[in-house]
Amino acid sequence: MQEPLEKKYSFPHRVFWILNIAAVIGLIFSYMASRISPDDIWWLALFGLGFGTLFVLNLGFIVLWRWRKSRKYLLSLVICVLGVGKIFDIAEPSIFRAKAPDLSRNIEPVKLMSFNVRLFDLYNWFHSDETRGKIFNFLREENPDIVCFQEFYTNNRKKPALNNKDALTRVLQAPYSHIEYTVSMHGTDYFGIATYSKYPIIRRGAHHFKKRGGN
Repeated sequence: MQEPLEKKYSFPHRVFWILNIAAVIGLIFSYMASRISPDDIWWLALFGLGFGTLFVLNLGFIVLWRWRKSRKYLLSLVICVLGVGKIFDIAEPSIFRAKAPDLSRNIEPVKLMSFNVRLFDLYNWFHSDETRGKIFNFLREENPDIVCFQEFYTNNRKKPALNNKDALTRVLQAPYSHIEYTVSMHGTDYFGIATYSKYPIIRRGAHHFKKRGGN
């Protein structure tokens, strides 16, 4: 059925059609995000995160064009059908889910923490001499079994008060650690990432990115 000329070329019609094309392109990019590494095209990952929103948006355009009796709905329909399988990558229907065994009686819970300590306020960004002590008090109270630190810093020689490496071992009562330094200065100051654990670390490794970017 051919659309009336006044409807086909009206200003709102054109605006919705442009938005529809943009939504289709965004949805295609979200499909590509799962197949192309962020190391090659970093911004595609952003579209991957928006897959759900873009998919629903295209469904909305299908309804819109069907309501306006326009065959333009076919564009979004085809793109949605091509990517419908991706829905099951992020949301698995309960009927397909295998019943998980109850392991709560056999396994003790493990408390895991991820903490960006911002170099333990080495450069006094917070304008307080108590920041480092507050971080250690917080760790002592939370008492995690495993803790991963970003923006880790330690001074191993000239400044014992800033030897965070050994201090954390005592505070956390975690005898096992894996520390990777990405930057060192003067042979005394070390910057990187660290993992402390109360459990033995049976395997460890480091991944070095092609582009140097701090941590």
